[in-house]
Amino acid sequence: MRPNQGMYSCDDAIASIFSLNSCEKRIVSMLCRKERDVPSLAKGCGKSSPRIAQAMPRLLSLSLVSRKKIPLKRGYKFVYASSGKKAIAALAKKELAARNASLLSALSSKAL
Repeated sequence: MRPNQGMYSCDDAIASIFSLNSCEKRIVSMLCRKERDVPSLAKGCGKSSPRIAQAMPRLLSLSLVSRKKIPLKRGYKFVYASSGKKAIAALAKKELAARNASLLSALSSKAL
């Protein structure tokens, strides 16, 4: 049972605003604490690496996470990080404002 049962957390609000599934929500939450690669995200989420890799393009396109390329002896790997709590809050505010504007527009056009 959650300690704040009946209350929403910031993670819940962000997940709702951006329509994140539980895996994507967990990834963003983990990346807010520490940069990670796909295998460590998979281990922390209890999901497979392909499932985590599948979620990353959407999170990148929403600008909730960023990615950097780390060179290795042979090849490279990607490390992901959160865009930061302030940046995510600003993105959420912008998304809500856009939804509000389109809702008001739709309502005003149907009022006549």
